[in-house]
Amino acid sequence: MQPRLLVVFLLALSLLWMVARVDAQMTSVDITGGTSNISNGMKGTVYAFPIHITFPSLVTAIGVNLAGALQSDVAVALYSNNYTGGSNRPYRLLTDSGTIFITTSGGWQDIPVAIKSLTNSGEYWVAIQLTAGASVYAVASTRAYYPKEFGPFNPSWPDSNYTLDYADQWNMHVISTVTFPILQQQQNPINPYSTSYANYIGTCDRPVHSIILAATHQLPTCNR
Repeated sequence: MQPRLLVVFLLALSLLWMVARVDAQMTSVDITGGTSNISNGMKGTVYAFPIHITFPSLVTAIGVNLAGALQSDVAVALYSNNYTGGSNRPYRLLTDSGTIFITTSGGWQDIPVAIKSLTNSGEYWVAIQLTAGASVYAVASTRAYYPKEFGPFNPSWPDSNYTLDYADQWNMHVISTVTFPILQQQQNPINPYSTSYANYIGTCDRPVHSIILAATHQLPTCNR
């Protein structure tokens, strides 16, 4: 092999050795509603509230912020958004919790749901139903609801016989797990004083060992 080709080969080998993809995870919490008002939720009603999901993610729980004590069966769910004709209303059931009994003096109650992968960020609806009246923190904004005996959520939101108004948007949130790639930089086996990140090559005055670079596109620094 010619000397010049050998140098190119060794450089390429060193770059492949030094940078590897590693997946990391974080917890994301997307919130709807607020705490400026208190809403009186009724039993025998399914409520739904719009929520923006920031990242493609795995949904693991849905929470509601209660303004008072509660002893009740509770069920929560996540629906997709129906954009037909610009209507923006709940559409298809994506995941739900089943029935959970809650005894609490108030505050955030996080209810696990069947884990659901969301491939897109965007607009969704959180839904909730109870077997007892509840005081819930809220703001004056969008909600959808319809009367229904407590039980499994409908696979599709009703096309009619529901109400869409701007009276009370409950303070609820969606908890999800987000996976994102980072780059793991390892010591260069050819030159332990060399660093690499994408197309950047620099030098340090001492070896670089296992620097973890978050996906911020920042250049690496040496261990000193």
